[in-house]
Parts: sequence; C-alpha cells; structure tokens
Amino acid sequence: GGAIAEPERPARAPTHEPDYEMHGFSMQRFTADGPAATVLEGRALRHYPDTDELDIQGVRLLWTDEGGRRTVATAERAVASGDGQRVTLRGDARVVRDAAPGRGAPRLEVRGQHLEVDARARRVRSDQPVVLVQGGDAQGRGGFELRAGTIDYDHASERLVLGGDVSGRILSGGLTP
Repeated sequence: GGAIAEPERPARAPTHEPDYEMHGFSMQRFTADGPAATVLEGRALRHYPDTDELDIQGVRLLWTDEGGRRTVATAERAVASGDGQRVTLRGDARVVRDAAPGRGAPRLEVRGQHLEVDARARRVRSDQPVVLVQGGDAQGRGGFELRAGTIDYDHASERLVLGGDVSGRILSGGLTP
C-alpha cells in the first residue's frame, strides 16, 4: 500500500483583478521624527496584485520635504505603485509646491492632463502639454505662466526643463482658465 502522489497543479497566472478596494481612504507614511512625510488620499482605490499597482479615483497626494515645505498633487484619477511613491496623475492633474520661507524658491504650480510624480525622487515629469505658474499667490496674481509641450522638474535641485513649444506671460491679475 503505497501512497498515491497528487498530480502537480500548474501555478495560475495572476489576472488583472483587484484583490481589495477602499472608499474614502487616507494612507500615511511617517518619518522617524513623527510627522507624516507622505499622505495619499482618494475617493476610491483598487489594488491589483499582478502589477502591485493602485488605481485611485479622486486622488490627493501630499508630501513634505525636510524643510517642512509641502507639495500637493491632485487629479481625477491616478495609477500608483503599491507603496504610493510613484504616481501617474490623469485628468485635471495639478501639482502645487509651497513657496520656501524667506527669499527661497517661489510657489510653483504645474497643471496638465497627464503628470508623472515620483515622491521619493521628488520629480514631476510629463511628455504632454503643461501649464506652469511660478510665483504669485494661489489666485495666480503676481507670478508668471509658462506653457510647454513637456516638463521635467527636479524638486531637490530645483532644476526645471521645459520642451516643445514654450511660451510665457506675466500674470498681473487672476488666472484665466
């Protein structure tokens, strides 16, 4: 009486089906000192285990640098890496970096329909048209606006590269849509 060996079952390839969903969620990543370094919020989230990606509706991503300066990214939809550090924003995407205290870097706002944000490397990129507003207040008074075909912005070095057709204008009044 020997035991009959079970036939080996082939491993099923993972399908692109969500393994969990959340609604009205907020995920926070804390620094060793205590304050939240990264906050990821949204209206609805689905996690896909085959790609370890998050599909988020109504997304808001906030991160704070070592100097306490905040950057907030929002969009209608986003696809993020499982740890929330790399986010592709789609539909009415906006990234706003606060001005540095004192005479440091001015407020910076980037708008477009497709923006790629790397929170770890602190970069914003897009190969699609963007509008960039630098300086001024939240209503766009007192700064200047640039329109470009592409953008690559590195927050750490404050290096900004614009490509394609680039045009600009000084904003004395409020922003126009």
